[in-house]
Amino acid sequence: MLIAKPLRCTLALLLGCLMSAGAVLAVAPEVKDEANFLKPETLPKANEILRDIKERLHKEVIIEIFKEVPEVDQKRVKKMTLAARKGYFHEWAKDRSGLYSADGLYILLCKNPPFCQILVAPELRDHLFTDADVVELMRFLNPEKVSVKLRDRMFVKGVEFIRDRIDEAQITPKAASRDNGLVPILWVLGSIVGLWIFLSMVRAVFAPREPLSPSPHLPGQAVIPTPGFMQRMLGSLFGPTMGSWLYGIFFSWQSRHAAHNEDVTASSTYPPHTDVWDDPSHRTDS
Repeated sequence: MLIAKPLRCTLALLLGCLMSAGAVLAVAPEVKDEANFLKPETLPKANEILRDIKERLHKEVIIEIFKEVPEVDQKRVKKMTLAARKGYFHEWAKDRSGLYSADGLYILLCKNPPFCQILVAPELRDHLFTDADVVELMRFLNPEKVSVKLRDRMFVKGVEFIRDRIDEAQITPKAASRDNGLVPILWVLGSIVGLWIFLSMVRAVFAPREPLSPSPHLPGQAVIPTPGFMQRMLGSLFGPTMGSWLYGIFFSWQSRHAAHNEDVTASSTYPPHTDVWDDPSHRTDS
């Protein structure tokens, strides 16, 4: 009896280790096809995609394919209405998914009667894999809708759709979070620039409108005009020197263009110049 008790403890420990190993194998990223539903060459392609989803995207997708429903339920399932059959497969998929604790998708396919049940983990349903994605995935996997000829190709496309959708949904929130981080900064900068412009406009409106030259006008001296609103506002924004320079670049061209037109008009009123050698009265014929 002294030997039997340690032996029992050792056996229990070994059994626990075996059960733990079995649990790890159960969640291995591979399709479990008990119904020979797919061709042998299709399984490696699908399993490679499932491994990519787990290793790179850190989500588990479990796919089990059964030949038929459990024997004890076969007669009852045949008599069920479509709504009752949906409820049955939903509960069966929930029981099966509980064995794996998958944090991604669990997909149950049944060959007879043909049915596809897809369960999505709650943390994925909001944005990583929505109800609309489930409907789209059913187009690829539902054995009742997909012909036998296209079954394997559509199955691989369905697994690819899962990978691409989760990958795309994981990238989008990261980009959105980066964009959201810039929004407060842009708001602060926009507020500062807006306040700066507003104060400059107020200063331009209420500033005294006096000529820039404080000296009285003397005969023969050019009169320096009183700065207008735009010139005063630019001076408030960038300082008198820079404001006058910017005003001269962007706004003075209109006045210069108008003065040029006046000069051209005035010159056109003078009679045309006639060279003395062209005047017949001064021409002498030899």
